[in-house]
Amino acid sequence: MFLSFVCVYMFLLWSYVFFIQKQKFSIITYITAGVYFPLFLYLLYWSDLSDRTESFVFDYIFVSLAILCTIYVGITYRGNYRHVRSIDGTIYVTKFGRQFYGVINFIYIALYFLENYLGSGSAVPGLVGIDIHTYSAPIISYFTNAQYLLLAYNYYYYKSTKRKSALAFSLVDIIVPVMTRLARMSIVMAVVQVGSLILFLETDTIKRTLSKFEKRKIKRIKQGVFLVAVIGFVTLSTFTQYRMNLHNAEFTYGSGIAFSGPEWAEWLAPFYGYFPMSFNNLKINILRRKVTHNYIGLYSFFSLYFGLFQVDNLLGIDTAGQLKGRLVTNGLATVPTAFWDYYYDFGLLLVIPIIVAILISYNFEKKSRRELRKLTYRTLYFWYVPYWFFASFQNTLFLAPAIVIAVLTYYIIKHSFNVDVSSEKR
Repeated sequence: MFLSFVCVYMFLLWSYVFFIQKQKFSIITYITAGVYFPLFLYLLYWSDLSDRTESFVFDYIFVSLAILCTIYVGITYRGNYRHVRSIDGTIYVTKFGRQFYGVINFIYIALYFLENYLGSGSAVPGLVGIDIHTYSAPIISYFTNAQYLLLAYNYYYYKSTKRKSALAFSLVDIIVPVMTRLARMSIVMAVVQVGSLILFLETDTIKRTLSKFEKRKIKRIKQGVFLVAVIGFVTLSTFTQYRMNLHNAEFTYGSGIAFSGPEWAEWLAPFYGYFPMSFNNLKINILRRKVTHNYIGLYSFFSLYFGLFQVDNLLGIDTAGQLKGRLVTNGLATVPTAFWDYYYDFGLLLVIPIIVAILISYNFEKKSRRELRKLTYRTLYFWYVPYWFFASFQNTLFLAPAIVIAVLTYYIIKHSFNVDVSSEKR
């Protein structure tokens, strides 16, 4: 019950940041939507498999995060000024950007098919009933996991040249992982990231467009957007069921997680299993597993130890050591959220990786606020900060290829696009 009040408090904090400070793309938005909203749904216990045992450590994690969020809001408050600088000018593509446009898209698609083949013996395993959505080939995966970079690149290219081929490439870059590897989360993450970027950069355009419509039409447009979002989520849920049918055609996701919520909400079962029930996995592992903490952040800072230093290849350290002997709700709800990695490494000092992630977010925010003629840090901001949205699923804030992808994004975007500020608004 106490955590429910913490969730409500975070909703109120988000409302203050969103409506009063008008910081719509703050980390508070993503943390509230990605952590506290599914946590609140979990606390409704819409699954008969939910463990209702009280846990001090479990409560401590989310109280600590709420306190850190409050401190962050207090420190970064700047009146009504945007934390991330909007585009005051026109985006244009450089000579390098034009030359690299086709190369980056074709290389991504080719490497994706190659990685599929290396992992399954088929270039299109998903179409022949082989599920390898978690497979990552050495080195190649640094690029095949950079979907956001591809989508952002194509968006900037379309915005600066109006070439429709950029939209076609974006569609292909989304379809290939979904159809050939049955990948979902990596694409959902990329869509949330680039969707946030587009909404931010097109805010003024959207406002001007809506101002031309009557209130009745605006209402219909909003209803249409909501309908598209619902259809998209239902499609994703259906796709999840399709993947289950590869193993057992008579089994539904709702029955699999013993969904006991309202009948009208049963279509939310895949979401409930993927996100809210992840907190159940976190709780039962905290309560029932004895852990020896390493205090060096071995699995918390996965991108450093396994992505950059390659300690798994050099020292033979298991990349999934924190999950060995893990307890799971059942085979359909298995992930224990990012917070399990933090607890496994640091115990009650798990706020350390959380603070590091907040500082990284703030660094990108600070640099993007000062950025005028480049898009580099604004692109990196919307690459990293939306990862908070998926912290209730896994440790997305420190994914293995993150450091390499950040470097690729920095240099490719920096040398491919600029902003013409000759007509800068003052």
